[in-house]
Amino acid sequence: MLEVATFAPHAPLHPGAALRERGGHGGLPEDSGLQPTAGEFAAVAGGPTASHGPQKRLITVTYRKRVEDALSVDDMIAHLEARLRAAGVAQNTYFIFSSDNGYHMGEYRLMPGKQTAFDTDIHVPLIVTGPGVPAGNVISQLASNVDLNPTFETLAGLSVPAHVDGHSLAGLWHGQQPSNWRRSVLIEHHGPDHARGDPDRQAKASADPPSYEAVRYSERALRALRRRGNRSITTLPATRWNSITSLRRASRPR
Repeated sequence: MLEVATFAPHAPLHPGAALRERGGHGGLPEDSGLQPTAGEFAAVAGGPTASHGPQKRLITVTYRKRVEDALSVDDMIAHLEARLRAAGVAQNTYFIFSSDNGYHMGEYRLMPGKQTAFDTDIHVPLIVTGPGVPAGNVISQLASNVDLNPTFETLAGLSVPAHVDGHSLAGLWHGQQPSNWRRSVLIEHHGPDHARGDPDRQAKASADPPSYEAVRYSERALRALRRRGNRSITTLPATRWNSITSLRRASRPR
């Protein structure tokens, strides 16, 4: 097993000339969230800070550079696949592409960050190729990063201990449809963290929420933007970004 953790597309962003040309100099998607439609959520997540002027231009430039920088990851995967083909083992190798967190860039009028419970920050890619994995298949069941460990053990032919968190995804990848698959996953955040040396430190404009626990259900809805004590009391209608319910403030670990 080989794990490759790339620096791209983290800042500082310095895509080369070839990557800039391939990136097409595009701007933000039309549904980026910088439009006035996000106003009802902004007051909860930190205030309307990224809807006009210099902030919007900064987000647009940063987004373009991130897209250009991410092309280097595409190139790396292509080089790895070519080496495996040359070695004659490509057909017996799984490629699994994922991430540890999402990222918002203007959604809810927030400056870039990743600490909220919105789907922009908790929804990550999980793209798989390998023996017996149907091409173009899209799986709708909820998965979490804790599922990767038991999945790798299953693919290696090992038994998964009962105490291990998560569930093997190997069956789903190979077309099985378990009847009792989970319908929710736990989301946790501990903060705010204002330590100067912390690379994940965020300013209020990016949303720097206190500690919380949330449950992400397969149904798309968002509950919890105002709090009374430790309980959330507001339920908002679902949108394309929202998929969190039962959010509550959690005690900060000591």
